[in-house]
Amino acid sequence: QTCFLYPCYSWQQTIRPSLTVPDDGDILMTNLTEAINMNLDGLALFPLVTELNRQLAGGRIEKIFQIDKYTLWLWIRQAGQTYRLVIAANPSAPCLFISDTGFNTPETPPAFVMLLRKHLMDGRIAQITQEGLDRIVNIAVDVRGERGVIVTKYLHVELMGKHSNIILTANGTIIDAIRRISS
Repeated sequence: QTCFLYPCYSWQQTIRPSLTVPDDGDILMTNLTEAINMNLDGLALFPLVTELNRQLAGGRIEKIFQIDKYTLWLWIRQAGQTYRLVIAANPSAPCLFISDTGFNTPETPPAFVMLLRKHLMDGRIAQITQEGLDRIVNIAVDVRGERGVIVTKYLHVELMGKHSNIILTANGTIIDAIRRISS
């Protein structure tokens, strides 16, 4: 599995390798045994958001999939290349990254992904920003509304551990969220 930009809020992977230094000086990682817990705060998220904005702004959303209960997979076409953006609101490991790895998707798409397809498909990513130094990433998507008028809709990605969520809004109104919270 090859990933580009893979910081996660509470990413756990068995990756405590023992390091050996061969004669040529390259460090090899072997014996993957212990778990490392990497925390992503607002300061660490800033360079990720900056890089995602640089890579994806102006790109067109081609396809939207929901891999599991909390994870979205967006295919974004940009200058002759397709980027695959993974957005996970999993309470145990929320993350946001670009991947070149394929995923299995359900045969019947869930209701939330159908709603996202209705509102965001063929839209252009205007910008990807971070709210201050919070762990909230806003993806602004320009889509054609009624009578061909450009309307900006937002996909808000909250990378906050057990409170993580992905929320679709338009004109300041919440349309839906991947995790519905009752009042």
